[in-house]
Amino acid sequence: MRWTSQALLAAVTNYPGMGGRAWTSLQHEDERICKSFALWANSTLGFLVHWTQGQRTQSGRATNQIKALAQIPCPRLDQLPEDRLDQAAHKFDELAPMALMQ
Repeated sequence: MRWTSQALLAAVTNYPGMGGRAWTSLQHEDERICKSFALWANSTLGFLVHWTQGQRTQSGRATNQIKALAQIPCPRLDQLPEDRLDQAAHKFDELAPMALMQ
């Protein structure tokens, strides 16, 4: 994640992704979980958590090893009530078509 060139920490795509060093792949059978995670990860708190847990070997960049991602604190989205997951997925769908600021 490079703060100076990327507008998102997490994204949801319509196509399968392999991930990689910069973009790992979150997989869950419930699409609402993925959408909820994208909302949380791109929130101020999500960015701060990622930044504090990442290695900062280059200016403006925070990287994490694949295995270290499992140790980053994150809400237990799979324990949210159904109506809250529906709400989060709906909010994600509202925001998804919007253009990112440059």
